[in-house]
Amino acid sequence: MKKLTSSLLIIATLLFTIQAGELERSLTSAHYRITLIIGSIPKMLTPEQAKRATSGEVMVGNSMNMSADPKNANAHLEVAIADKASGKLITNLMPTIVVTDASGKASKLEMLMTMYDVKTGPTDTHFGQNIFLARGQHSVRVTVKGETVVFKNISR
Repeated sequence: MKKLTSSLLIIATLLFTIQAGELERSLTSAHYRITLIIGSIPKMLTPEQAKRATSGEVMVGNSMNMSADPKNANAHLEVAIADKASGKLITNLMPTIVVTDASGKASKLEMLMTMYDVKTGPTDTHFGQNIFLARGQHSVRVTVKGETVVFKNISR
């Protein structure tokens, strides 16, 4: 019965993720567990706005410059980094993220922001940006301190 309940929970989680339009995948490198999430564009909040907010992403530190977001952004891409051995969230290593479309055109995300979900708090600290993601297959290459993982077959 426990196995059936676990299986149903996994299926329900996958269905919710698909219905919410959010993609979440994790890969590991030698020292890190890197989680990629691509979803809808959230409201971006300053720490002052976050005091009154019930939803949105709180920008941390020097990350409050949103001028790098494309005007035609249609997705929010974020990467969370954890220590592979301890599971502890790493918040002080800015990753490099390159998105490549099906034609092979690669775009490096510039000016990533450090942020967290206002409901979850700083335990959700991640790095990301609003981006334009065309329909079709993509790959997302994430590099942290010289260690690279590639998320393949990312569809929008």
